[in-house]
Amino acid sequence: MEPNLATFSNWQGACERIKKHTFTYELSIFYKVVFICFYFVLPICLIGDFTKMNIGFMVIPVSFVICFVFAVMNRVGEINENPFENQMSDIPMTALCNTIERDLKEMLGEPMPEKLEAKNGYLF
Repeated sequence: MEPNLATFSNWQGACERIKKHTFTYELSIFYKVVFICFYFVLPICLIGDFTKMNIGFMVIPVSFVICFVFAVMNRVGEINENPFENQMSDIPMTALCNTIERDLKEMLGEPMPEKLEAKNGYLF
């Protein structure tokens, strides 16, 4: 049991460090500037190779698709920066804690709190 408790304590400390760590505003601006530069430079880099293959007209659609994928990945990263804030896309920590509490109280024979249910399709 002791190794399990030590492992649990280590994971809890790691989650607390994730929650307390903040990303600076300057870092997010830097990422946006790098992505914008990438969006403008990518078509210029692709034009030479695409014209050699006689498909120069595909530079714009291919650049758009690649930039779209990177923009979506950037947005997903921004959304997932704070996984413990009880937002729709976060880890449902309250529900997990409620389940653990219910299980422990059931084992001890104590009255259990009510089970948390999803609200508007989201579990917090």
